[in-house]
Parts: sequence; structure tokens; C-alpha cells
Amino acid sequence: MIQYEGLEPLIRRESKTDGYTLDTCFLINAWKNPNIASYFKNHVHLNGKKIYINEVSIREAERIGYDVSAIILKLRKLLSVKIIISQVTTAVRVLGNKLESCCQFLHSGDSAILAFAKTTRTTLVTYDKGLITSCEELGVQSLNPTKMMRTDCS
Repeated sequence: MIQYEGLEPLIRRESKTDGYTLDTCFLINAWKNPNIASYFKNHVHLNGKKIYINEVSIREAERIGYDVSAIILKLRKLLSVKIIISQVTTAVRVLGNKLESCCQFLHSGDSAILAFAKTTRTTLVTYDKGLITSCEELGVQSLNPTKMMRTDCS
């Protein structure tokens, strides 16, 4: 793991996660192709896990024209789980800004989503390669559905 002066208390490998944070890319891709959500459900242990969608992902999806209410309803049905819609606090945004200073691939939206996953101790589910790289650098668990599907098919 890369060392970042002054950020060591913020950067540590999480050994256990309490659930999943779904980012904007996952929401949109699962909406377009329900098989993605079904695959995720069938290959990841969701029972007893918290599934989060935070306001940053919601706003990003809405900004590009998606009906987030319809996406959430569809995901709840496909995943057969309760989805927690959550605010991103000022403290989480501040953490995100700090994380941006040490990861070249992070921008404000992604950094807030990553900081949210870190503070909730959840695995970030994303297709975004830059965000996955940032998770690796910062010790936050991530899951790339594309990589997961390729590994399963090997």
C-alpha cells in the first residue's frame, strides 16, 4: 500500500466489510441490463448485508437523465434486499477532499462515494477503473462486476 504523509490514519486495509455501496455506474448498468444485478445477487452473499446508494450517486444518475426511483425499485426487486438511501455528510465530503489530494484518479463525486464506502465499511461496487485503483491505494474494498464475471467464466 502507498504511504501518504499525514493521511496514514485515514488509509488502512479494511479486513471486514458490512455491506455494499453501489456507485452510479453500477446503478445505470444494472438498470440497462438486469442480468448484471441478478449475477451480482447470485454471486455475492447479500443476506444480512447493508446495501447503500448515496445521494452523490443519485444526483449523478439524475443529472444524466435517469429516473433514480425506477432504478431503485427495480434493484430492490432484482436483488431481493432492502436498499438504504443515504445522505453524504459534511465530514464524509471533507474526508473525500483529503483523499483526492493523494489519488490522481479521484474527482469530487468519486471521492465522496469512496469516502462514504470507507466510513460505512462497505465494499464499493463500481465499473470505474480509476475509482477501483483509488480504492486499492487507500485500502478500501471494491468489487468490479466485469472482473467478477470474467473470473467466473475462466
